[in-house]
Amino acid sequence: MTTDLNAAMGRNDVELGKPANAAERDTLGTILGLCFGIPEADLRALLEAQDMDPLVVLRHGGEVVGGLILIDMGQHFGGRSVPMCGVAAVGIAPERRGEGFGRALVRGSVAYMASRGAVLSALYPATVPLYRSGGYELAGQRFEHELPLDSWTQRSGELSVRPGTTDDYAEMERAQSAAAREHDGTLDRGDYIWQRVRSPRGDTSRHYLVEGSDGLGAYLSLRQPKRTDGHIGYDLVLTDLVVREHEAGQRLLAFLSTHASLAGKVTLHGAAHPELLGLLSEWRPSSRLFMPWMNRVLDLPAVLRARGYAPGLSAEVSLRLNDDLCDAHTGNWILRVADGVAQVEPGGNGEIELSERGAAAVFGGFSTPRAAARQGLLHGPPESLDRLGALFAGNGPWMMEMF
Repeated sequence: MTTDLNAAMGRNDVELGKPANAAERDTLGTILGLCFGIPEADLRALLEAQDMDPLVVLRHGGEVVGGLILIDMGQHFGGRSVPMCGVAAVGIAPERRGEGFGRALVRGSVAYMASRGAVLSALYPATVPLYRSGGYELAGQRFEHELPLDSWTQRSGELSVRPGTTDDYAEMERAQSAAAREHDGTLDRGDYIWQRVRSPRGDTSRHYLVEGSDGLGAYLSLRQPKRTDGHIGYDLVLTDLVVREHEAGQRLLAFLSTHASLAGKVTLHGAAHPELLGLLSEWRPSSRLFMPWMNRVLDLPAVLRARGYAPGLSAEVSLRLNDDLCDAHTGNWILRVADGVAQVEPGGNGEIELSERGAAAVFGGFSTPRAAARQGLLHGPPESLDRLGALFAGNGPWMMEMF
């Protein structure tokens, strides 16, 4: 593994590490506030709520010129949670841009995460080429759907809706975890993400629950920003939505429809075709790809062992990975899958040769191996590519949350 951060960054005039003190942490808050147009006080409060461990600063001449936040959580693939380090709020001081510090920060952070034992990383890119320089590749999507409420005609049924409180958080978390495992790319949330879901950008979400036949049948969290179409009233923005039973989901939709006299639309994020749309009897959604996200494989054998695979599927593939930034996993690996579990060991003839970007594109099912080969991310015999594709076939990786 490359542990020399300066070698990873490609320059010896910078230093990467945790903030040395509160003053450096506050400087990072100022920089990130300027980068993202968020009040400096809000960014500083966010950073003060963290210990120094998740914060990374880049120094030049002893001066903090940029940094980012690392978030330990998990990401579901094949029904299992893979440990994942999220990268958030990457920024360089405006007056120091164009000097190569962004590339140094990204590449250095990859080596830094690997040295801490991280096996997978994910982020939302403000610019794709910068993160590709650190070995990240597009690996999933986050869609935004806006649904006018005037087209909803939902029946209530016999179930009741009740407001949720902090006493319901544990049950909500269990329901969300069970639902998220069914979909590739979804987050195995930690405290940081739950806080963003419940208190998005300083706002407060309200929660509504419907009991099912066996525990919580469905719940949603929402906020009510003012309408942006010039009319009096508000819109409904869902910051969380979990449906475990059909009737409970229908009841939540009926609850949302009762806001139609003042609310203009419902906005939700997630899959290209979320389950909510299938429950509606009529809808006129306006949908768009809000943002793609990227993965970076830091330890290929660990990632392949951690994820799940389709039951009943058995296959063996020999891989050769090339990664000039994280050299501990560079080399030949034999991947054997049986009964939903992978065994990975060194060796094999490397029938499929792939880059770290190729690994990120295909292991979660975002790109087929044949498509990745056409992009120059891997190459191998067609029959071997198809075997690899069968192992990673899924339902299209997506996320609901930003981080």
